[in-house]
Amino acid sequence: MIGIAYADIGLPVAPDLLSKYPVWFITDHACWLAKETAYGTKMCLCGHDGSTAGKRSICDALRTLSKEPGFYAEVSGKVEAMATEMALPKVLAKDAQAVLGKPVVAIDDFHYRREITGLGHVVKVMIGTPKL
Repeated sequence: MIGIAYADIGLPVAPDLLSKYPVWFITDHACWLAKETAYGTKMCLCGHDGSTAGKRSICDALRTLSKEPGFYAEVSGKVEAMATEMALPKVLAKDAQAVLGKPVVAIDDFHYRREITGLGHVVKVMIGTPKL
């Protein structure tokens, strides 16, 4: 499921990538991979089986987890569009830099560009409620 989701953006999903995320949330049709940080649980990779139920499962997880204190994710593309449509909470770019502990270049109040290994410079927005 993860491999299918990230094929569109050219991110190969190798076992070493998956091993970076020890927290897994799995349903019949979708999954999220996450890691614990000083700011809470960062949802890092998600995927679904292409079914309506899988897509709904991702939306439900976004809706639920992004409102729980300490859960957050960096998103872009289709997932960002879903998050925006659902009016999920966004984190200011300056706060996202603090949470990530990595340099980012703010584009507007919420969007920022940062280097991601294997993808180059990518525009992201952080959603959810990291513990600031």
